[in-house]
Amino acid sequence: MKNIIIPQPNSPSGWQAYASEKAVASIPLQASQDIYQTSRIATFRGVFLNASAVLPHSMSRVNTYADVLALDQTTIIAPNDNGTILIVSRVLTSNGSVTLTVPIVLTTTCVVSIYTSVINQPITVATGDNTKRIALDQIGTRKVNAGVIVVFSPNGLQVEYQRYYPSSTSKELQASLNTQLQIGLIQFWRNSSIAISLCSHVAKISTGQQAYALINTQARALGQQLAGQAMAGKNMSYAPVLVLSRYKETTQAALNAAAAFEQQFERFQDKAQSLDVHMHAWNVMLSQAINEYNMRISMRNLALEKYESSVRTATSCFQQFDNDIFALESLRIAFQLGLSNWAFEQKLRAVFEILQATVTFAIAVGQLCLGSPGGVAQGAIAGRQAIGAVVAAERIAGQVNKILSSGTLQTLLDCIEALGTLYPSVDTIVRTLIQFGNNSSINIPTTGDISGTSRGDADAAVIVTMAAWDRWLLEADDQMLFAVSQGVAGASVYQLGLRKHAINGKQLAQAQAEAVKSGYEYVQTQMEVIRCSQNIADLQALKAGFVGQEAVYLEAKSMFYDRAMALRTNVVLSL
Repeated sequence: MKNIIIPQPNSPSGWQAYASEKAVASIPLQASQDIYQTSRIATFRGVFLNASAVLPHSMSRVNTYADVLALDQTTIIAPNDNGTILIVSRVLTSNGSVTLTVPIVLTTTCVVSIYTSVINQPITVATGDNTKRIALDQIGTRKVNAGVIVVFSPNGLQVEYQRYYPSSTSKELQASLNTQLQIGLIQFWRNSSIAISLCSHVAKISTGQQAYALINTQARALGQQLAGQAMAGKNMSYAPVLVLSRYKETTQAALNAAAAFEQQFERFQDKAQSLDVHMHAWNVMLSQAINEYNMRISMRNLALEKYESSVRTATSCFQQFDNDIFALESLRIAFQLGLSNWAFEQKLRAVFEILQATVTFAIAVGQLCLGSPGGVAQGAIAGRQAIGAVVAAERIAGQVNKILSSGTLQTLLDCIEALGTLYPSVDTIVRTLIQFGNNSSINIPTTGDISGTSRGDADAAVIVTMAAWDRWLLEADDQMLFAVSQGVAGASVYQLGLRKHAINGKQLAQAQAEAVKSGYEYVQTQMEVIRCSQNIADLQALKAGFVGQEAVYLEAKSMFYDRAMALRTNVVLSL
């Protein structure tokens, strides 16, 4: 089953309101604009940008980095001779279908590169005379491509889709990613749909680029905690138990630190205050940041304990499920023998096929959940074969007593495969960051996967929840009950075995989802230890030369803002 969550905006006005929220609008250094008339190069960066303002005519090169870019329904681009335009924006939005085109008289070639995760309205590219049109329907939500390169020339139009984001060391891109992570922290407790989309976008861009490894890790830490929560569903809240007093002590310390820091931050960002007041607030916040560093080490250690506890629980559930698989196998053999000897009426042909598929799918579930490389591959194939058999049975006319649906099998398969991707990977990043704390030269592995399936990375609404196990349990149980009523040999005991198999499978999945959440909670806290240490060093260096310069003030304000947001987030995570 899919999680019911608040959807993202889908129009320019909705995204404009999102960007104008006080919490988002107050992020320091979120926008910049550099236009060099001599070299004809322009670079724009911001949270919400209008294409009409950031795709100026007659520039040789235009770079646009945005969280949201609003397009006119007819957007005309006119770069200088042989010019290039680069658009990197998480969201492309418009009030209607968009046509991206060039002036009618085009004498040279120009190239437009677009990289995006979410498209609110269909986009078509067209030649200036409209003789050739190509729909850009292979980028955006739930598409495998990261972007597209469009080449306009006097000879026509060419489109080439790009699977991955290009390698880049652009400072403006890095600043844009940092801003998006800051917004992700804000949306963490406001709108998980936007937060997951932000984290997915940042993770995909930073994948495979060692220069962005820490940014990638931060995005994964935040996003996979949210994805784990979305998978668990609103009615599931299993948590490994540590001593309650330790949670209370750590949470209170985080709350006190956040309140004290924000009080000084408000004084620092008040431009009406004197330089002396700013310097006093700077000194106090720097001192608090140093104290905060020790608190973060304690929170990191607690998070690691929580993760290791959740892994022990998942391991115990795994062993129980493994035992169930072994016990179910002997029951399966007896039931399949009884099923093969069942003399059924023609109107029950579909039921017979579905019962056969139930057995096949149960075996596939076991292979996928137990996770051996060969077993996973076989399980995925068997699972899809079982789904195909049920789909075929559903099409047989004049059938009765069909209960177990192909949709139920598909959602459960999606859930299991997603966790099968996320659960093993979390331990890799946890162990790497433990080593990174002692040796910062270690390469941190990167990935763009947030939800365990690329179809869900930019759209939290399609993340499958643990409730898929409930539907499988109920429908399979009712379908088996019919077999029992028909006197099929072995059906009764297999029904009980299958029921236990589903209950313990759900328990295993729930424990693994909690391990993903707690593992990335550790990653988050470890990253904050690293970032806090870096911020302290940077702030000390900035303070040494600060005599009121605006640029230095804004840079320090941005760092202090990071500290304030991190403290708020830690309060939420520790609850």
